[in-house]
Formats: sequence, C-alpha cells, structure tokens
Amino acid sequence: MCCIGEIVISIFGLVILITGKMAVSGSRYVYGVPARVAGAILAATFPLALGGGFVLGFYVALNDPKAAQAGNLGSLQMMGLVIDIAVVVVCLGGGLGVAFAYSEPKRKPKLNLDDAYDEPFRSRRRDDRDDRDYRDEPRRDDGGITDRPDDMPPPRPPDDRIQD
Repeated sequence: MCCIGEIVISIFGLVILITGKMAVSGSRYVYGVPARVAGAILAATFPLALGGGFVLGFYVALNDPKAAQAGNLGSLQMMGLVIDIAVVVVCLGGGLGVAFAYSEPKRKPKLNLDDAYDEPFRSRRRDDRDDRDYRDEPRRDDGGITDRPDDMPPPRPPDDRIQD
C-alpha cells in the first residue's frame, strides 16, 4: 500500500517537473524553478525508497547470511516499512514545503493588444487589406471570384468536357 503512494507521489512530481507549475491551493500557485525543484523532490520518492530497501537488504545479507537464507526476515519487513514511510514523509514534506514557501497568487493571462487599435491582436491575412475592417470580410477565401471585374467571363470548370 505504501508503494502505491510512493508511485503516485513520484508521478505527480514528474508532471510538476515537466510542466513547471503546481497548484498549492485554490488561489496560490508555484511557477518556474521553485516548482521544478519541488517536482524533483517529489519525483525522488520512489527511487529513494527503492534504494533504501536495497541498502537494507544488502546490510542484512552481509551481516547475517544464515538468517537471510532461512527466511527469518520479520524484522527486515518492519524496517523496510519504516524506511518507506520515512522517505514518503520527508519527500512529501520537503516538496510541499518548497512549494508553499515560493507560492504566489495565480497569474492572469496577458492580453496581446495591438498598439494602434487596442484590440486583441489578430494576424493579418494579406498586406493589401490593411485599411479594411476584417470583420466585414468572409472567413474563407473564395478564390478571388468576388474581386473579378464585371466584364470578365466566369472561371473555367476544372474539366473541359463540362459545358455551361
């Protein structure tokens, strides 16, 4: 059961490490390097617990090999559980401590305003339409049919066998 908690905390830490932001509370967040440090501490939970278990197993095998071969390992399981719980508490406390220490109010997204009109910036489709209002134009390009002079014939169909 403790191993499931270690895995969940490590995955949560990896997500924080990759994204670089963490929600500490409903209105407080951590961004950037402090969030990545907290994520690294949380991500280290499972590897540290696994390493502690290996070190404990090697120590028992080197000091009392007959007990290890006989399967009398009741105290070893209790020590492994104590190591797992200690690693979870230390890593969770350290990661959340860093996150709380560097938390700040939630950042509001910045609006990218066009200097000339103070409207949200929209990329322009063509340079020759600078003086027109884009909201009056159709969204799709109709192939220039509406820009054709009146005396010009309609465009040819794609196949010569089709007649008007």
